[in-house]
Amino acid sequence: MHPPKSSSSVADTARHSAAGRAPTPALPSGIAAQEHQAPPSSARDLAVVEERLRSNLTYFRRRRQKYYVAQGLLVLAALVGIYGGFIMDDMDDVGLRWWRFYLRALIMVAGMALVAVRIGRDYALTMDQAHMFAPRVNRVLQHFNLAFQRPGHPAELSFSKRIPYAMVADVDVARQEVRRRVRAHRASSSSASAPSGGGRTK
Repeated sequence: MHPPKSSSSVADTARHSAAGRAPTPALPSGIAAQEHQAPPSSARDLAVVEERLRSNLTYFRRRRQKYYVAQGLLVLAALVGIYGGFIMDDMDDVGLRWWRFYLRALIMVAGMALVAVRIGRDYALTMDQAHMFAPRVNRVLQHFNLAFQRPGHPAELSFSKRIPYAMVADVDVARQEVRRRVRAHRASSSSASAPSGGGRTK
């Protein structure tokens, strides 16, 4: 008969096991327990995933910024139309009456364009993705003791204290390598697309 388990070992099993999961059965005699080690590529894979998350977040934020700029220009056009079409007195001359008409029409066009932008599906999708991208990613990453862009931190992965320090250090090294390659790729793409000025001959 096996001796009864102590209360401390039962608590140990409950703390380290997933909720509702049965305790791991004992290994047969003659088979030694093996400690799990992450494969060498895990750190680089995490660094690549982090870079893709950063790229997606930057993409949605840039699209949101473009929409903000477009709305600002439309509001400015409407204000110019209001000032020139209704407030400015110099437009009463015969030669400038058509300009008053055009400026009033500009108010209508700018207002319709602003409404069309705000009710567009792409606008709503872009605003939602730019605002909710990190929270949605974190809802998935929290199951792996990870987080992305915590408040007050840059757009990168953060690790729980449960992750070994050696793994975090490996990811830091892989992160620097991945970012160096991304910068080199962007520099080479920019130099390849830039027009060369040395091809002209006198």
